[in-house]
Amino acid sequence: MLGKLIKNEFVQRYKTVCGIYLMVLAASIVENIARLVYDKTESDVIDNLYRIITVSFMLVFIGSAVMVVLLSFLDYNKRLFKDQGYLTHTLPVKPSTMLFARVVCDLAICLSVVVVYPFCFSIAIRNFDMLKDVFDIFNELFLQLSDSEMLEIFIFAMVMLFFILLFSIWLYYFAYAAGHSFKKNKKVMSVVIYIAIYAISEVILSLVSTWVEKLVNVQDLTAVIIHAVVFAIYTVLCFIGTATVCKNHLNLE
Repeated sequence: MLGKLIKNEFVQRYKTVCGIYLMVLAASIVENIARLVYDKTESDVIDNLYRIITVSFMLVFIGSAVMVVLLSFLDYNKRLFKDQGYLTHTLPVKPSTMLFARVVCDLAICLSVVVVYPFCFSIAIRNFDMLKDVFDIFNELFLQLSDSEMLEIFIFAMVMLFFILLFSIWLYYFAYAAGHSFKKNKKVMSVVIYIAIYAISEVILSLVSTWVEKLVNVQDLTAVIIHAVVFAIYTVLCFIGTATVCKNHLNLE
């Protein structure tokens, strides 16, 4: 069932996302051609036209990136908390399974953004050296990680960043779901809950960081592992809270 849910998430959401990516690619190609014409032509008209195209490209580039991120949250709201939610919550599937499928798709979208946008930007500026430089940086980094301790620190740092990303997603999911456990002012309560939990998580993280710094002979690897565990606990708690609210205390819009 989980596999079917993940497949459905990709089918439903990547239609729009792929359309946005094609729009960004087309804008990048237009910017590439405009830059080529501008470099070979001296004309006030071409100069003004090139500036308009460049500004338009940047608006499309930045706006579409924001749109891709927002689409995940808008889709979450529409399919779980609006009219479509009445159908979604009658499916013979546990809320935890349904939410897990969403997060798998969210992570895939985040990864695709990291790949697609630098590639399109390189096309726009007609310079793929940027991608080569990024590759060289990572290649040099891995060469320097020959020391086993440094490699462990790097791995756990990546794990920590992974859980930070997951926590950011699940914090929104939980806050929005928890807000809909109230009969009135659902969205306002969602914002209040989000701010409250974020503030509490930052206080706890600050206390943990202070405690780690006071430890005698604490190693960098130990500090990274402790922070990774903290964010992992945050993520699990938000996951459990979201699934519980969706199962028992949900008031749809």
